[in-house]
Amino acid sequence: MTVDPDELREALTIYHREFFLPDLERIFGAAEMRLASVADRLDAAETRLTTRFDGLDAHFAEVHRRFDRLEAILREARVELERWLDEREAS
Repeated sequence: MTVDPDELREALTIYHREFFLPDLERIFGAAEMRLASVADRLDAAETRLTTRFDGLDAHFAEVHRRFDRLEAILREARVELERWLDEREAS
């Protein structure tokens, strides 16, 4: 029994178009929807983290500014203390 190649090609084309392709579209469509859902959740998490880290950055910038101010005050106090000690030694 021989099979005509044209009939085989036509039968396989029909099979792929009517059975195989719809299954692939269903499978990959569902996977695409799940991936889109994951991507949306990751975007939301990134937004929340960015907001939190922006707040932390602002907080640490304020702490750094206060330490700079404290450092300047301590330098001034040291200069005054050294001046006071020099005056005390001189008298």
